[in-house]
Amino acid sequence: MPLRIPDPPFVNTKWLSERLQNPNIAVLDASWYLPADNRNTQAEFEQQHIPGARFFDIDSIADPSSGLPHTLPTPDRFSEALQSLGITEGHTVVVY
Repeated sequence: MPLRIPDPPFVNTKWLSERLQNPNIAVLDASWYLPADNRNTQAEFEQQHIPGARFFDIDSIADPSSGLPHTLPTPDRFSEALQSLGITEGHTVVVY
């Protein structure tokens, strides 16, 4: 899946709010906390998130063969993870 970077690569809340209904915009909640914070990102996502956002769990997508946490997955693994979230190359992805 080719990477398409929007111009500009960073957007503000006004830009996003004007496009939330656009089916080609995919919003990902990539919240993550240190284990000592004792917080559940999935539960917090289920309680409150940007309308239409999808939960992006970096630990489930990270490369499991590295032995280190949160490592960049292979391109194929990353592509499969995005596809499982319903994201295709036609989407503009906004991560928060």
